[in-house]
Amino acid sequence: MENQAIVPVGIRNEKGMEEAVRKIKEMMGAPIRKLSVYYSSVLEQPVNARKTRALVEAQIAFFAGIFPANYPLILRIAFFVWLLMALRKCKNT
Repeated sequence: MENQAIVPVGIRNEKGMEEAVRKIKEMMGAPIRKLSVYYSSVLEQPVNARKTRALVEAQIAFFAGIFPANYPLILRIAFFVWLLMALRKCKNT
């Protein structure tokens, strides 16, 4: 006899799936919310999730261009352009 799993289908499973997706979404957003609280305390002004993402992108762009000292000049220019665009995004949010 083959092993077969019986998977009930219905509204109950759809609600369970929606609940699971909602919980995963909350868990994925938790670091951004915590960083938003941190940036709000440091900057002494309210910082939403969008601005938090822009600030994190600017920091990543900065460190990507600074830390690897042996990158070619063209790559450093690309990182610098990325940094400028990220800083502009921070200003506009």
